[in-house]
Amino acid sequence: MEEGLLRRVSEVFNCHRPTIELYPDARVCLATVAAQDMKIGLMAHGPGNLQRNKVAALELEPLVDSMLYTSDLLGGRERTDFWPDPFYVMELEMEITLAKTVFVGDNPLTDFLTPRRLGMGAVRIARRQGAYVQHVPLSQAHAPHVTIPSLDMLGDVLAMVAARKTDPLPNPGPGAAHGADTPGRNELTG
Repeated sequence: MEEGLLRRVSEVFNCHRPTIELYPDARVCLATVAAQDMKIGLMAHGPGNLQRNKVAALELEPLVDSMLYTSDLLGGRERTDFWPDPFYVMELEMEITLAKTVFVGDNPLTDFLTPRRLGMGAVRIARRQGAYVQHVPLSQAHAPHVTIPSLDMLGDVLAMVAARKTDPLPNPGPGAAHGADTPGRNELTG
């Protein structure tokens, strides 16, 4: 494909405003958590314009206390994984302690390793039709503390995850291999 055409297709893809809606349980969950005086931070990971357009289409910014686009920290570049810096930025911006927070994500390949290393609780939402429902964690270090099929259950597990999560995972440093523990074990129920 011609380079100019490829660039234009990429630009259109990243700049269009999608027609999407929040799952009903997501809107209820956000309102319920906010009503319990818990702070809500949203970290959008991926191409900045694409993520901004999705957040705008979903009308999410008024529902959260803090909004962070990870690409902004990289000057528009992208990473395929989460790294500690966005979490530290949110910690300062929201005046929270990471060790007292719970991270909610859906992709066991990329979402939970860094939050767990930072001592955060980790909850996976695995919807039946979710994009990553068939993915399994690469190791125990990549696994969430608990998996739920719907955000309707999040309120019930937040306190449990915060209270029973494991100690922060050691950071083996760049290039180190991760443990070969059995992926997918639920640390809250054994």
